[in-house]
Amino acid sequence: MKYKFSFRCDYELVGYCMDVIGLNADTVIVYNNEECHKVELIDFQVCEEYLEHLRESKSELGESCTIDVLDNEGISIGEYRVYVQKYIKYSGLSEMEKHNNLTLICLLNSAAVGNEIRLWDKWRCTKPNKKNEWVALSNEDRMAWLNIAMKYYISDKRVCNEPYKNIIGGTYYLDGSNITTYESFFCAFGEAMNGPGGYYGFNDSNILDCLTGGFRVCSPFKLIWKNSTVALENLTKSEWQNKIRRNKELYLRIFKDYTHSEPNHSFFSEIIEILIKHGVTIELEP
Repeated sequence: MKYKFSFRCDYELVGYCMDVIGLNADTVIVYNNEECHKVELIDFQVCEEYLEHLRESKSELGESCTIDVLDNEGISIGEYRVYVQKYIKYSGLSEMEKHNNLTLICLLNSAAVGNEIRLWDKWRCTKPNKKNEWVALSNEDRMAWLNIAMKYYISDKRVCNEPYKNIIGGTYYLDGSNITTYESFFCAFGEAMNGPGGYYGFNDSNILDCLTGGFRVCSPFKLIWKNSTVALENLTKSEWQNKIRRNKELYLRIFKDYTHSEPNHSFFSEIIEILIKHGVTIELEP
């Protein structure tokens, strides 16, 4: 059986499972007077080595844990961090039958979006090898696509098997024909800079990190933005405000407070300003 996920606690491998339910932060329960999330590991198989570790150390499973997404070879291609609040004792794990479900009462570091967990199946065999696979997705699932691209970028597999050096300069081509929302800009921009399924930021803040190094292409470089009129007409001030509202709905599942200043101009203008300010030469083609 090829497991789709693994579960680690303090870097120790706990076990494997076939599915995970609850990473969208859609099940909230109260534990010790604190709002927590319920996450279920489906068809869970605990590792005997971990049981031995718990038995010898007389410790419990809890606090900082990680759920890894595995490719078809069992290599991690992305991870979700959870903080287990209700500790699980050795006896609770040792008495589990094989392929039972393991329930975690935890705090999530971030929430999956839409069909994010299902979308990982497109990446298990291989990273996407053609551009614009994200175009057919709903806007919510485009955000999920961005989350996956980001997690894949920092994953064990990408770091070990697809290493690259920073590149300064060069000319890159951004196809703007499908840039109709905030999320679609970053899907298209990531692929323009780093190929199909590529990542180059997911919001107006961390795009600065990408421009300054660590994400293959560094400024200064030249960007030829084809079909830029589509983005000009759609990346409006109103679309930016809508994105802030979408973020608020998502982040309030995890954090009690979320604030973001209201924009006073269009998101298209903001992107152009950021890129030019950090040494990118832009050529807009209608």
